[in-house]
Amino acid sequence: MSERKLILGFSAVIVVAFGSILYGFSVYVTDGAAGAEFSTSTLTLGLTGAGIANGVLAPGLGRFMDRHGVRGVTAFGGILAGLGMFAFLRRQSPGR
Repeated sequence: MSERKLILGFSAVIVVAFGSILYGFSVYVTDGAAGAEFSTSTLTLGLTGAGIANGVLAPGLGRFMDRHGVRGVTAFGGILAGLGMFAFLRRQSPGR
């Protein structure tokens, strides 16, 4: 497989993953989906917290990835996002 095809394939996977995680949020906030169990305020607070954490961690992660590469961080982030989605699926209320 050529390097160009590998890069294009990996790029497509990353675009779909980010789209599913970030833009799928609008599905969670509807009355018929997770919004029926969680308030829109709680869900929006969760997305806001993720954005703040992203901004705080970005400079350090960027330096780390410049030195060590992006594969490990990307894989870890994907796994962590998947586990977070699964944990969200299992919750019945926003409490403990």
